[in-house]
Amino acid sequence: MRINRTVAVAAAAGVLAMTLAGRASATPPANKVLQDADSTGISLAVDALTPTVPKPNDTLTVAGTVTNTSDDDIDGFGVELRIAYDPVSTRTQVARISSGDETPNTRGVTDGLNLVDSRLAPGESAPWSIDVPMANLGLGRTGVYGLRVDTFADDNSEQRDSTQTFLPWFPNPKEVKPTKLVWLWPLTNTPNQNANLVFLNQNTPQDLLPDGRLSRLLDTGLSAGAQVEWVVDPQLLAAVNGMTDGYQVAGPEGAVIAGGSPQPAVDWLVKARAGLKTASVAASEYAFPDVTALTRAKMTQEVVQATTASTEAVGVLLERPVTTGLAWPPGARTDAKTLTLLQKSGVRTVVLDRAALQPADGASNDISSAVIRTESGPLAAVLTDRALSASLGSAGSSSADALLDRQRFMAETGVLTATAPTTNRILAVGPDPRWNPNSAVTLELLAALRTSPFMRSASLAQLLADTPKDVPRALAPMTAAGRRAALSPNYLDRIKATQEQLEVFSSILNEPGELTEKYSTALLRATSGAWRTDRPGGNELLDSVNDELNADMGRVRALSGGVKSFSSESGEIPITISNDLPVPVTVGMTLTGDPPIRLTAQKFAPIVIPANRKVSTQITAQVRGNGELPVKVQLTNQAGAPYGEPTEVILRSSAYASAATWVVVIAFALLALLLLANSVRRRRQLRADANSAGPSDTEDSAAATRPADE
Repeated sequence: MRINRTVAVAAAAGVLAMTLAGRASATPPANKVLQDADSTGISLAVDALTPTVPKPNDTLTVAGTVTNTSDDDIDGFGVELRIAYDPVSTRTQVARISSGDETPNTRGVTDGLNLVDSRLAPGESAPWSIDVPMANLGLGRTGVYGLRVDTFADDNSEQRDSTQTFLPWFPNPKEVKPTKLVWLWPLTNTPNQNANLVFLNQNTPQDLLPDGRLSRLLDTGLSAGAQVEWVVDPQLLAAVNGMTDGYQVAGPEGAVIAGGSPQPAVDWLVKARAGLKTASVAASEYAFPDVTALTRAKMTQEVVQATTASTEAVGVLLERPVTTGLAWPPGARTDAKTLTLLQKSGVRTVVLDRAALQPADGASNDISSAVIRTESGPLAAVLTDRALSASLGSAGSSSADALLDRQRFMAETGVLTATAPTTNRILAVGPDPRWNPNSAVTLELLAALRTSPFMRSASLAQLLADTPKDVPRALAPMTAAGRRAALSPNYLDRIKATQEQLEVFSSILNEPGELTEKYSTALLRATSGAWRTDRPGGNELLDSVNDELNADMGRVRALSGGVKSFSSESGEIPITISNDLPVPVTVGMTLTGDPPIRLTAQKFAPIVIPANRKVSTQITAQVRGNGELPVKVQLTNQAGAPYGEPTEVILRSSAYASAATWVVVIAFALLALLLLANSVRRRRQLRADANSAGPSDTEDSAAATRPADE
């Protein structure tokens, strides 16, 4: 028996309304209220609200689903629509209501209660819908009203939930001047190609598929026509253009595999060239670099390189003239040195968050453009509105969250218009450069910009022309959190080290050209602000570039090694230098003994090694001391700086064996001479003895032989 269900549910709705009104301080954030420990068992989702901009004679339709999140059946539920008594007075109040920090006082609406006689098992959902003529809402003056939707289980007031959003109400369009919006439309990707243009993952190829991020971004922007201001990254266009002839992707364990069909890239580029032929297009810096971190690290050359040729590159790749360029530093704030460097690099317009500038004395900070004085000259600043830029919805949002984002966006602009109905105001909307749009929300907002009485589209040229030239603004100081969010000093030091290696590599090349250009361009991709939120991805890219550079440097090397024997202290050391690069190189060479004092080598003049050739040469050297001598053979550039890894040769001298032979020969000769001298001396002694005998000795001998009678 359910005779009294209507009465019981109506009473429950009244109790719920009073309960909700008194629970503002206990509500959690993210537009979802009463979803705490006291409100379990049932969940409400609001995923449709039409018309987007209601008129007095329209019927408001609000719809969604209710889900049983308890462990028991729910025997029917009710959904009630409630409207705030008064319009929202400030944007701060919009933020508080959106976060759940404030719950407006609301009242019921005639015919705004829907009782759904549907049993819900645990985990089961059921749709609901409420149709109410706008006249039933009883809205008073122009403005943005808080709109709340409550749900409750039939017979159990503890099972309840609520969602609150906003409803703009502008019944007399002629009474207000609409707030104008400049919508910057960044067209970029995460620059994950290494020096050989191999994609490190499938993200970009997948984003080019018909349902991918880049395709949705392009299609949605083109459907907006002149309502958006394109900010195009030359890096993205170059990557897609290269894919049209085929591409490669990094595979497992360092392998490189062929990519998929190039047709999505071909189709995307053809559509971009045709669709942007007459659109308002500005070129961003190459790969949207983290210019603030680069300037702080004194990497000024990278900033100059990323900005100077961007407009020309975008024009060439889109096959149309592009004369406007701008810089878009990541994060909410930057510093004076960065802006000075950008101005010196030719940048004349920079996109910043409104919080990046301090209010001028006696002036409002509610501005969307300003002139910044730098040391090198003035710089026009486009100041994006953070709340609007964050309310554009994303592809990963649920339909309920997407709806809340849409209504938040309209509430922000509606409050501005309603609170200053006769003021001409222009706001800049600039989502994150790698924004992944929710096409449904974006298209609905673009449609509302064409028909809404309280907001309209405007151009970047209009915004810059409206800039107050006589009120220069000072930069707000960088915060500690902002510095921590930037590319880290250690990461930038790694880039610097790779650049130093690249300079050595370039110094031996007779025709550097594309061989070194591909590395400097890849290192620019490594400086992208995209790596602020994907630090492992940045390190992976840098690792890949280093591996490629080391491999190319290793193609010029000294091949000689092993053991070389000298027959004397001096000898010739044969050295072969191999150049496997497609361009000629000029290298020098140094030889260093271990210890150095044992080796003296002639100075080696730099020589040219033709492309894909080997050249053999010899170096005269002298070895001192006995035993083997390890010698390091180091290639150098023409200035004498070491190039690549050294090789080693072992020198072995036989000079002391020859010396020993001569010692023996000389000793034998001396012995022979000594013996000869001794023989001569003895003969001379004998003669001397013979000559020394006297005459008396002769006479006595003769007398002995005479007869006796004589």
